[in-house]
Amino acid sequence: MHATSIKSAGKHAAFPSLVTYNQEVAHSDVHDELVRLIQLSLAAGNSPENICVLGPWWILLASTTRKLVTMLPDQQFDGPGLVPFSNDPDNFWFKVSKILLTESSPNLLARRMRWANDVIKDLDDFGVDTTRLTPRMLLRECNALEIDESDGLRYLNQAFTDLFERLNIPQESFLPLPSLREAFFRSSAARIERLQSAGASYINQVSFFKKVFRERTGITVSTIHGVKGAEFDVVIAFGLLEGMVPHFNEANGHVAASKLLYVLSSRARKHLHLISETGRPRGRYGVYSPTESLAACHFIYDSN
Repeated sequence: MHATSIKSAGKHAAFPSLVTYNQEVAHSDVHDELVRLIQLSLAAGNSPENICVLGPWWILLASTTRKLVTMLPDQQFDGPGLVPFSNDPDNFWFKVSKILLTESSPNLLARRMRWANDVIKDLDDFGVDTTRLTPRMLLRECNALEIDESDGLRYLNQAFTDLFERLNIPQESFLPLPSLREAFFRSSAARIERLQSAGASYINQVSFFKKVFRERTGITVSTIHGVKGAEFDVVIAFGLLEGMVPHFNEANGHVAASKLLYVLSSRARKHLHLISETGRPRGRYGVYSPTESLAACHFIYDSN
């Protein structure tokens, strides 16, 4: 073993970074703390695209994303839990909705062409004569639709009908188009009802529907695993709790936790905010405690 001198030589090596660790905020108030840190970061001049909120599990992130959207309606979020209609990628009508809800744009052309190819392939599998139907023709017909409707599901329902009339395809003649359409709207209505009950009253608006497939912008919300390779000026991580980081099934929890903490910490170019919220229920009677590897770290954290 030889002593090695290590010196930071990165672009932001001399940047006056903030590194904070909050072990006091209650789990019931963690969304307020996330909003406070996001607003603090925006006020300091950080762009939304350079802010990332991390959590250990998708199930935590889905509800957190919806809550953040409600609390910060002026911000765009890229994260789970935001699709306001049936999110079944194998349902034919979900594939059509992706095209109908995105605008014609050079940046989206390749993606929309790929979606159009998938739709045409499905139609061919259903027995529709698609010999004259090309991806560009399908996109052109989708772009030509003019529907004056603010409710998202009513918008899609009318768009589906109008599009197939323009294509001269009788839906009822090709199984399973009618049953898939019914399943799409039934699942979508139930999903919207759940989201509205959770406080997202605006979730049924077609303007919000169209945010789902637009080019990814805004504040990123992701799991720690899902953000590998990316970098942000500001990283805010919550749910840093023993049993989550590391996962309770990990055989060597200390090593696993150290790796996850390294991944999330190294995503931050400038500022890093860590949260181990208190009182989060674990089972019927217990609560989660802070990740042991993090709690044992002796570091002079900043205050903010």
